[in-house]
Amino acid sequence: MSDVPNPISSHLSHQELLLLDIVAESADPVGARIATRRLGDSGIALSEASTSRLLARLDELGLTVSSGRKGRTVTDAGRRLAQFTRRTRRQAKGLHQALDIQNARQLLDLLYARRGVEREAARWAATRATPDDIERLEELVNGHREALDVGGDARLCGMRFHREIFHISRNRLLQAIGDVVLDESLEPLELVLDVITGGHGTFAQSAPEHTDVLAAIRAGDPDEAERTMLAHVNRLIEEAERAATDRGAEVVKRLIELTL
Repeated sequence: MSDVPNPISSHLSHQELLLLDIVAESADPVGARIATRRLGDSGIALSEASTSRLLARLDELGLTVSSGRKGRTVTDAGRRLAQFTRRTRRQAKGLHQALDIQNARQLLDLLYARRGVEREAARWAATRATPDDIERLEELVNGHREALDVGGDARLCGMRFHREIFHISRNRLLQAIGDVVLDESLEPLELVLDVITGGHGTFAQSAPEHTDVLAAIRAGDPDEAERTMLAHVNRLIEEAERAATDRGAEVVKRLIELTL
């Protein structure tokens, strides 16, 4: 069985995915009444009519099939999708628990993980970027430089640049991992990195590094895109490692506590 997600899943709502899971988990056909009750147990209040419409949509997609008046049963395609969805939820939960950053060591672990996926995302972006993609990256890089010049939110511009590269990669698995390691809940950690790099006098260095990554992606050079992204993230890691030694680790921990 392939671990690649079924493209249908991206068109299903949370309610529909949960309903599919209910049907897939049942040994007997599931009707609208039972499905509505089980959805309610999960905190989703729907009428039987609404549930019937959702079940009909699952039928249309080939994920469930009607068993007459008895209700619906899951198809092979529906069972595979339900299994994939459950596995994805478990993995996502584990990742988010791992991203409960509380100290300098955990911050470094996050940066090590980002290094692995961001270098690969940059490679894919270099081979798949369209002219519109390049234009968006240029706007983000220019906005980053302008924010540094006028005292704007350079941190937010930088994060958008990194997220856009995952988007441009058009690699769905990389995009899913990128959504986790660059989750909005982790944005305060960028402020911690700003304090660290500011103390080293390198706060503004990310902007020209982003320019280098952009140039490689614009040139369609995956090797150079990977190299420049790796150099960028490695520099952040080296600075965080320096700050995490001895007494500095306690300072970083305190900064994390203040920002999160």
